[in-house]
Amino acid sequence: RDRQIYLSASLPFGGDYITRDIMKGLGISHNHAEEVKKYYAKLDSNLRGQNIILDCNDYGTTDKQISYDFLNEIVESRIDEIVFLVYDYVKDIVIADKIEKIFLAGGCGAMANFSDGVERIFGMPVEVVTLQELPAEYASTSNITCYGVLTYAANNMPDMPLTNSNPLRSLVSKFKKFFIR
Repeated sequence: RDRQIYLSASLPFGGDYITRDIMKGLGISHNHAEEVKKYYAKLDSNLRGQNIILDCNDYGTTDKQISYDFLNEIVESRIDEIVFLVYDYVKDIVIADKIEKIFLAGGCGAMANFSDGVERIFGMPVEVVTLQELPAEYASTSNITCYGVLTYAANNMPDMPLTNSNPLRSLVSKFKKFFIR
């Protein structure tokens, strides 16, 4: 509201919840499941119902030819569950304060199906927040929390005179110079 954060809600298990279900459903490691989730996030949701088989093999596996529909069912059911939990948590505030748009940040924001689910369940427009201040290789939505904390700290930390060459103070000083422009 008025270009300020009015309400923030977070589920710290969101993306990992999806990863663990992919692990179980496909019988693969956590790292492999995380890569499959990222691969899935890049796919077009219109593949559902087209009998598409995905090659989800990793080093050392040859039996992970997975139906898109099977993977879609795992991921989409978890997305809906997560979004319903958030909706249930914030719905009274959203209605009472007439919030008209949701800004989505974090790793799940990278999944188009997640933002689509938020829009569908909340019944309002969603904008995925991106980091335009950083080079492309660091501008991932999953880095937004870290960037926000560092920016906040750099903008709100009082200037401290350097009394010696403390490496920690030097590092903090460099962060402040980088983030305050």
